[in-house]
Parts: sequence; C-alpha cells; structure tokens
Amino acid sequence: MTFIKFAKRLLVMAGFARSMKDPAKFSTSLRTIGDKLETSLVRKSSVPYLLTKSNTALSLPETFVTEGKTRNTKEYLKEVNCDGILILIDGKVVHEQYYNGMQPQDRHMSFSVGKSMASTVVGLALDHGVLDSVDDLVVKYVPELKNTGFDGVTLAQCLEMSSGADFQEDYEEGAPSDMPRFQKHSAFHKPYIDFVKTIGRDKAPGTYNGYSSMDALVLGLVVDHALGDKNFAEFMHESLWEPIGAEQDAKWAVDPTGAPATAGGFFACLRDYAKFGQLFLQNGQWEGKQLISEAWVKQATTPHAPHLMPGKRDDCLKPWGYGYLWWTPEFPYGGDFFASGIHSQYVYVNPEKNIVIATVSANTRFYEKPEGYKLHHVDLFQAIAKSV
Repeated sequence: MTFIKFAKRLLVMAGFARSMKDPAKFSTSLRTIGDKLETSLVRKSSVPYLLTKSNTALSLPETFVTEGKTRNTKEYLKEVNCDGILILIDGKVVHEQYYNGMQPQDRHMSFSVGKSMASTVVGLALDHGVLDSVDDLVVKYVPELKNTGFDGVTLAQCLEMSSGADFQEDYEEGAPSDMPRFQKHSAFHKPYIDFVKTIGRDKAPGTYNGYSSMDALVLGLVVDHALGDKNFAEFMHESLWEPIGAEQDAKWAVDPTGAPATAGGFFACLRDYAKFGQLFLQNGQWEGKQLISEAWVKQATTPHAPHLMPGKRDDCLKPWGYGYLWWTPEFPYGGDFFASGIHSQYVYVNPEKNIVIATVSANTRFYEKPEGYKLHHVDLFQAIAKSV
C-alpha cells in the first residue's frame, strides 16, 4: 500500500470513529464505509429472488415490556437510531420501513451478524467438501497458527466461541478489552493472521463459552486457506448469495492478503439479511433445494453442550445460549434464535411463529449498555412474534 493510500485509509477510519458521536453521521457511515475500505465483492444473484408483500400488513406493537418496564416501540427505535426493519411471515413481507435516508438497495454494515454469515459459509464448505470435519484442528488448514492460542483448537470450538484463546472482548464503557488493540492493527491494514499469532492460551478449549471475535476471524482464515485459488467471497456467492437470489451485491472487508473480516466486516442490504434468516427458518431449504444441510442448521442454532446453554453459570461469559456463532435467548420463545451485531444489528428467527425480523441501526448509545440493548431488542422481537 502506498503512503497516499495508507494516509487516506487512516483518514477514513478516523472519520468513521468520529461519526459514532452523531446519529445522522453514523447512519450514513454504516452505509458508506464499505465503499471506502478494501473489500471483496459477493456478487448478487443472476436471478434475484424478489420478496413479495403479504396481503396483510403487520403493525408493530405500540409498546413492549423489557426489564419489567413498558417501552414505547417507536420511541425505542428512535433511541437506537434504527435505519431499517423488515419482517417476514410465511416468507412474505408484512412490514418494511426505512429511516435516516436509508433505501432498500443500500448496503449496511452488520458487525457481528457477519459471524453468523461466516458460520454458514463454514457449513457450506463442509457440505461442498472444502473442509472435512468440524472436529478438525484449526492448524490442519492454517499451520501458521501452531504454537499459538489456537494450536489444539477445533473448528467446532471456534464456532462455539470456546477456543480458550486469550482474547478479552467487552463493549461496556470503561471495561478492559483487547478489541482496541485489534482495531488498531486492522486500521493500519495489517494481515489478520499476524495479530492472531500474538494470542496465547487462557483456558482449555471446549470448556468455557466466552466471546472472542478472534474465533470467528480464524474460521475465515481456515476457509480462505482451504479454498486455494478461490476466495471466500467467490465461494459465498456460488454457494449462498446466488441460490437464495440475493438482490444486491454484498461485501466483506478484507486485509492486505484478501482474508475476510469474519469477525464483523460484512455489508449487505436489509432484504438480503432477511432472506438469510428465511433460509434458516426453512431449515436450509430454498425454492425446493437443500442449500445447506438441515443437520447444520439445527446444530448452528441450538445450544448443544453444557457450557453453551442459556443461563448464568461459571462456564460461560453471558447468559445467552449459543450454537455455532448464533445466539439463543436466555428465555426462549417459539424456538427462537438470532444473529447479533454491535450498534443494534439483528436477524431474528422464530420457527414456531414462522417469522423473520431483520433490522439494522446506527446506535450511538450502544456502549452505555451493550447487553441491555440486546435484551431490549430480543424482548421487542418476542413481543412482535407474540402479536402474530
């Protein structure tokens, strides 16, 4: 990278950081930052699947209850600076609304919703024979990680956020976190693998459900290495974006080697996020074809080990349940599960109610109470599901 390009990149990153203090500017930033950084294109489908509107529209509930308090829905969506919300019932659009100038074709950064996307690409890589087994060791595919915190860790343990690697991640204001160190590394556009090599071991793999974006980042490296000449975005286009009829191009932020930012650097339009949720609602089927194995969908969205179960315990960091980079509520309703990203990005799926809710936001207040906002959103989603 030339000095001029490097300087421009730093200016872009600095402007993005400043925009977080202004709701209107942050909303714009989340829709445009993907066009200013180095990215890899996930091409839209050659045969777009256009979501159809239901004959019956759904109004959002006027209020919902969270933490024992009644909140006004419109006021809450304004508080989190919602940019768009789309609801599908039986695969049809019953509610679609945009705010802050966002348009249906706009891509929006989804932060850790991208982790659930990455998990799905891992599942597809297994189905297509690119990877052999979730029980394979990370170093089988990325031998450069021998003698690091990921040596002796399986793909499944990364999918479960249970690698035991020594990376502390916390978004509460003032809380100790290693994330700023990684963000600085990324801002200077250095290879992700160079950062991962600096991480040691904290806990025994597979014993503790923590939260580390590095687990998801490593999975991106694994798939990227296994693909050989084909890159992560190309494979995602062929195996996911093309067959579900994605309406718009999506993007992955990448490092200078082309490795994808599967820790949370994915950009797509709201309708395509909703289709992604609908695919999981349909147990991996789309238009009569099994795109990803039903067994994978079940494993990915269901806590399947003691340390992954919802509830507050010594073997987990958060009270939510966890599957393969998908969350489940502490108090589930209708078999629900969801993808979640900071600043209030979500894809929520409720199988019993046959409902998918996709929403993107530019929540400048997120760091005041990260877990609180997640709880509020889940309570809102469940209130919407119960109203159906």
